[in-house]
Amino acid sequence: MTTEVLFSESKSTIGLRVNPIVGDGDIKELSCASETSKFGIPMTEELKKKITEYYIQHSWLTALHVHIGSQSFDGEQLSKGLKKAVALALKINGKVGRNQVCVFDIGGGYPVNRKDDTITPTFYEYADILRKEIPELFPEYGVFKKVVTEFGQALNAKAGWLASRVEYVKPSGNEELRIALTHVGADLCMRTCYLPQQKKYQRRVRVFNNNGQAKTGTEKRYNIAGPLCFSGDVLKYDALLPEVERGDYLVLLDCGANSLSVLNRHCSRFAPSVFGYRTTKNGEVNFVVLKEAETKDELLKFLGGGKNEDK
Repeated sequence: MTTEVLFSESKSTIGLRVNPIVGDGDIKELSCASETSKFGIPMTEELKKKITEYYIQHSWLTALHVHIGSQSFDGEQLSKGLKKAVALALKINGKVGRNQVCVFDIGGGYPVNRKDDTITPTFYEYADILRKEIPELFPEYGVFKKVVTEFGQALNAKAGWLASRVEYVKPSGNEELRIALTHVGADLCMRTCYLPQQKKYQRRVRVFNNNGQAKTGTEKRYNIAGPLCFSGDVLKYDALLPEVERGDYLVLLDCGANSLSVLNRHCSRFAPSVFGYRTTKNGEVNFVVLKEAETKDELLKFLGGGKNEDK
């Protein structure tokens, strides 16, 4: 069976990811829309012609996909990239004389507010921007039978938090700054630690005593460090917090995305437990274990250990 026949008989939706080249945005390291990005086919004038020719030649190509970056762009900027790709889809459809490109994936990348608990910007605001700037995306225009989204952080960040006991607190060479060592670091908060200059990836921190009560009082300066053996494993630099002591709990907010999903094996760290909870009408909090903590045997299996123990 030829590739052409195989694809033409497929029930899957098949398309191309394109790069509208709208620049780096606020976070160059995470942009997917620069001229040199590894993602998508860049939409230069010459390549747009080749993309169009390819769709004309292959009727099983029925989708286009765009994702220009994570937290790098606001809704208005995201819409500019999408508008270029939608224009390409409309041009292709015009060339073939029908709505061949009938599925459009707008990606994700919508920003998250990490300054407080407010959910802003909202998806309603984004929808309003898209309806104004790219009305062809919406059903009443009859072009696309399906619009796919890939919202990750915008949808999940505020749905989770990380908690760690403070292992110990030590002085630094600066008399006014202390260092609190915890059990969460770059193993779970990779972007926070690796891009400390990017405020969009800094997590808010709260301090609780060993009874779970929020600590108050005079704030002091702390670096919040993780458990890994490299100096960049720091969650927060020069944070103003109530006094942090051994046995306290530090809670990192807005961690429902890009946390457990980017777990790494530096220092053979174990994946932590994951709990879900709901508050009942009478104020009680019910917890459920969503994922048990990784065991030693599971970690060894991942690293290829234990294979010859029974021999």
